[in-house]
Amino acid sequence: MLRVAPENLSRAFLDRTGVAAIGRGRGHGIGIGIGIGRGRGRRNGRMYTSCPMTRLILHDLQSDKRAGELARLIESLAAEGHRLVVWVADEGRRRIFDDWLWTFDKQSFVPHSVWQPDLGDVEDPVVLLGEPGNPNGATALVIGDDLPGEEWAKEFDEIHDLIPPGDEGEERRSWWKRWSGGGEEA
Repeated sequence: MLRVAPENLSRAFLDRTGVAAIGRGRGHGIGIGIGIGRGRGRRNGRMYTSCPMTRLILHDLQSDKRAGELARLIESLAAEGHRLVVWVADEGRRRIFDDWLWTFDKQSFVPHSVWQPDLGDVEDPVVLLGEPGNPNGATALVIGDDLPGEEWAKEFDEIHDLIPPGDEGEERRSWWKRWSGGGEEA
């Protein structure tokens, strides 16, 4: 039986395929986790399973300033010690966001690099890229613009996506729900 702390999740269920949970995390948004296996427990106050599992955390955009909110999210996750891959599919947006990470706040610093396959493995805790890869051994994927390839995204322990308001956000939520095996409706 899976035990879920009420403050961490609003709904959890166990089915034949494994464990699935949907709920609220520590102020980071709504998360969906799916895993197969029997191992479970707590690590740093959070529920986990010992099997491979991708935790999906959807963050509602509070404004139309996607770059600013994305930079703050990356800053926060990096400060918690996460190694990140930031998916920015469009090369022009990737370059602009690279500049933005250096200048968005005079009081902060987000060490990062823009990765190309010829660079190989890198040590930077945050890597911006536009094609599938994990050159820094990241455990978390942050979606900067377009949705990534489904199979590649499953290689990460956590995925963070910013969800805009309105129809665009509903379409994105529906895509993630289908991706996570949650059915057709958001």
